[in-house]
Amino acid sequence: SKNDSQQTLTIGSIPALAQYNITELLVSFKKMNPQATINIIQAGSEELMDLVRQRKCDLAFIRTYGELSSEFCYLPIAADELVAIVPSHHPLANEGVVPLEKLSRENFVLIPENTMLHRLSVQLCRESGFEPHVVFTDHRLENLLEMVINGMGVALLMRKLAEYMAQPKVSVLGIQPTVSTRLDLCYLRSGELSMVARQFVSITETLRGQQLDN
Repeated sequence: SKNDSQQTLTIGSIPALAQYNITELLVSFKKMNPQATINIIQAGSEELMDLVRQRKCDLAFIRTYGELSSEFCYLPIAADELVAIVPSHHPLANEGVVPLEKLSRENFVLIPENTMLHRLSVQLCRESGFEPHVVFTDHRLENLLEMVINGMGVALLMRKLAEYMAQPKVSVLGIQPTVSTRLDLCYLRSGELSMVARQFVSITETLRGQQLDN
């Protein structure tokens, strides 16, 4: 019925709900709207923007960097930066921050091509004067981490993801130059948001200042 569709919210998200406390937002929203149904679609940022354009998602949590498209409204949720993950026995493991060119001879394990994170990683390596030797790509962070632990390579990931996955066998290093990205909630500037989508945006605005920066 029409009433059911009015209570349904389709939200796109990059695959990092827990790492950015997005799950907390969903729970808070659901408590305030017990009758609402939330459908989550996980995809990369570029694909999510297309889904919002096609109105297959009402809203989407995407990673933004550099120029923003004027067709969307953006609500910043969290800031993040690119870091390197090395095995804890790596010679640079205790450095804290390293120039990226010091890793130029390493093998790299990355998020797959055609993602923003992959492009940013390769771009930074090139700006540091080398072409990264990529030996493994996977969307699953656990698999990237296993590869690092087993000495297969160095991972480049966003800090919040890296610290969420952190454990004694690996070390998270800041890199220079680094690149800052943001996690934003975005929706189409043109077109009416449904009542339920507007409620979600307003809860997000209220909560993001409180717990999302921790």
